[in-house]
Amino acid sequence: VFMPLNPKAVRNNDLYGYLTKTEWHDGILSTIMRDMARNNPPYKEEQNVKWIVLDGDVDAEWIESLNTVMDDNKVLTLVSNERIPLSDAMRMLFEVANLNHATPATVSRAGILYVNPGDVGAKPFLDSWLQQQVFAPTGKKDDKLRSHLSGLFNKYCSFDDLYEIRRE
Repeated sequence: VFMPLNPKAVRNNDLYGYLTKTEWHDGILSTIMRDMARNNPPYKEEQNVKWIVLDGDVDAEWIESLNTVMDDNKVLTLVSNERIPLSDAMRMLFEVANLNHATPATVSRAGILYVNPGDVGAKPFLDSWLQQQVFAPTGKKDDKLRSHLSGLFNKYCSFDDLYEIRRE
């Protein structure tokens, strides 16, 4: 099971949570991590791997708070002093375009895998797009039409064309 999240789409307080004079307000990431760690619905103990996918550019503002999660402690420490451990079943994946704004401390804690888009090609993008399409007039997914569209693409286009279109 996985939960995608773009950390750049929300403010830091909304990501981790914040403390007012009288009460604590949970953030998106703190809620997800707590629910995964405690197996709160929709997460279950029998789920062997639970991924938190942080899909967005790294910057020092939000990533520094995750350094304790990425080091040997594997614990998110919130401003409220709550500590949420990363359970054995939990994993964090950072999907980023670059590490231009990451600090050396963050880079040293992260396992980095570079995937050159040219090596992967565009087939995964096409396959993913086709899998998500719901076709009119039925309003349902249509495997026959999906197969036909894939065949037309393979006949009249190249994956290099699709990659160039995506880059633009």
